[in-house]
Amino acid sequence: MNILRRVGHQARGPERRSVVALGDTHAGHRLGLCAPDLELIRTNDDGSAEPFTPVLSETQLYLWELYRQHQAEALSFIGGPADLLIHGGDVTNGTKHNGGLMDVDAAEQVEIAKANMLPWLNSVSRIRFISGTAAHVQMGRASAGSLVAAGIDHPDASAAHHLRIRIGGVLFDIAHHGPGPGSREWLHGNVARYYLRSRVLKDVNAMGLEPATVYLIPSPRLGSRDARNAGEWRTAMGAPGCGA
Repeated sequence: MNILRRVGHQARGPERRSVVALGDTHAGHRLGLCAPDLELIRTNDDGSAEPFTPVLSETQLYLWELYRQHQAEALSFIGGPADLLIHGGDVTNGTKHNGGLMDVDAAEQVEIAKANMLPWLNSVSRIRFISGTAAHVQMGRASAGSLVAAGIDHPDASAAHHLRIRIGGVLFDIAHHGPGPGSREWLHGNVARYYLRSRVLKDVNAMGLEPATVYLIPSPRLGSRDARNAGEWRTAMGAPGCGA
């Protein structure tokens, strides 16, 4: 699970913009993110409502501690509210794959996902959710991301399957799924590079779009690439300003 990554640099002054990215929080799974003090409401057979707090695994308690620690580090690095928070997909785990699920249903997974976003609501100007994998986020005719965006108390939160958004003059292209790693270890970097070149050419030639400066793919890896620098590809492990 990519708990938190930062895209940006330590510029100062009016030109500085800040983007916080997190993803694959998989609310509802015993290895997913969940607030320890979350209280849910269930309806008994007689129609009465009963509050309950989900029992968390040791891993979940540790992840929440890291989540809050990384949030504090990111906001300290930014020095104030972030311009944009991107949740890169799989805000919930869904119920299609039942191995390792918490004792919660799909609707309760959405409530957990909403609670996971609460620490950020007063610290970011905009929140955008990417839909993710259908098996994890499809909730009837709606996606979990859209339900969470509509259910949190934030004036500028929305969801999309594929997002192009401009931050301080920099165009971001954001999706949940990127290239496969290739069949051989020495192909891994080439596959990412070829995918990126194909994406840029498709934007320009097939769709008539301006190529993005940053192509952000939180899963399986987060990447940043200057589309104006032909052939340059950097993953989050080596990109300046990106936490590994």
